[in-house]
Amino acid sequence: MCLFCVMEIPKQVSELANSSGYNSVVLSASSPEGSIYSVGCVDGDGFELPVGLPAFILFDGQSCRLVDGEEGLALSSRLFGDE
Repeated sequence: MCLFCVMEIPKQVSELANSSGYNSVVLSASSPEGSIYSVGCVDGDGFELPVGLPAFILFDGQSCRLVDGEEGLALSSRLFGDE
């Protein structure tokens, strides 16, 4: 069972997340230029599973791309560095 967030996730975003092995998508930030979704994995009980470095999907309303690895870590630091 896919455990996507209850809010409306664009189809392109959920398809990219699924094809990349993620089953959890959460909106992390949005602006007029687009949205940034955090992606990860949760188990059947809803608990987050470790996936390594942070991963995100950038969506501009038309297309999306996966940001992971060191680029994902840098984006995470910009988004959540003060938390």
